[in-house]
Amino acid sequence: MFYTEMLQQTVIYKMRREYSLQKRIFKQDPPYPADEQQGASPGTLEPGADKLTFGEEGMAKLEFNEKLQKLRKSKNLTQEQLAEILSVSRTAISKWESGRGYPSIDSLKEISKFFTISLDDLLSSEEILNAAQEDTDRKIHHFIDLTFGLLDCSVASFFFLPIFGQNVGNVIESVSLLSFTKAESYIIIPYMVIVIGIILCGVLTLALQNCTTPLWIATKSKLSLGLSVLATLSFMLSLQPYAGMFILIFMSIKALLLIKWA
Repeated sequence: MFYTEMLQQTVIYKMRREYSLQKRIFKQDPPYPADEQQGASPGTLEPGADKLTFGEEGMAKLEFNEKLQKLRKSKNLTQEQLAEILSVSRTAISKWESGRGYPSIDSLKEISKFFTISLDDLLSSEEILNAAQEDTDRKIHHFIDLTFGLLDCSVASFFFLPIFGQNVGNVIESVSLLSFTKAESYIIIPYMVIVIGIILCGVLTLALQNCTTPLWIATKSKLSLGLSVLATLSFMLSLQPYAGMFILIFMSIKALLLIKWA
């Protein structure tokens, strides 16, 4: 909790410092000409102005999502066009404009630059805190996904590491999973299925880090942990302690991450 609060305060400080610098730069060299828009309607550039202003008092009371929508429409842009300019998906623009989330810090900087609007005009103090919190949570979740994915994908090493015990006569040899051929098929097949399942789960976790589907978000960690528990029990009960220990260590790391940040 202390770490999250410190990171949040650092993010807010950096955002304010960067936007203060941008305001000084805009006054000297506006990145977008003021004469792109004609008229002095709220949310548009007035002739000779160095930034986009919200002339009416009511405009300043709007939420971020409403301001973003008016800013986009003031430049006659569709959600697809704005998404292309900001290098994000159209779904992200729709999410921001419907009030279901805030952009990342990088996206906020791009929005500020494109519309030549300051942080104070774009976000209220409460919205700054919410945006910083969302950005912090987003980074934490990406870190957790990256760790889960790499740990699960590393199970592919079982195909090559000699961590399985195989009876050859009166001798127990250490072999890899690919060389584990002397056991019964009802033992080998479950091993293969479990290991391949964990690897596929890791690949999906890495590939879908930016996926916002509620079903995937709710099940990805449970799926990874469930497969790890199944693998640990299977290896331990079938007297493969080394393989079971590796999976148990990976599972412990995952559990600690979830306990700390989830």
